[in-house]
Amino acid sequence: MTRLHGVRGDVEPPEPEPADDSADGSLHMDFDVTVVGGEQGRRLAALQAEAVLDVLTWLYERHRASRAAE
Repeated sequence: MTRLHGVRGDVEPPEPEPADDSADGSLHMDFDVTVVGGEQGRRLAALQAEAVLDVLTWLYERHRASRAAE
């Protein structure tokens, strides 16, 4: 099983539930929200901001490279 490292330490992801083959094609999602405050919360917010910036930079550079190839 894959182990994930979270702010509170190593956690195991939940087992996937069997796919629901409903006729209407709706998507069902379950999720948990954990709010972290204090110093840990500030570190987590900084890491999340850095990850978002990395993704946006990657998308921008990829877009710019594809435009240059045209």
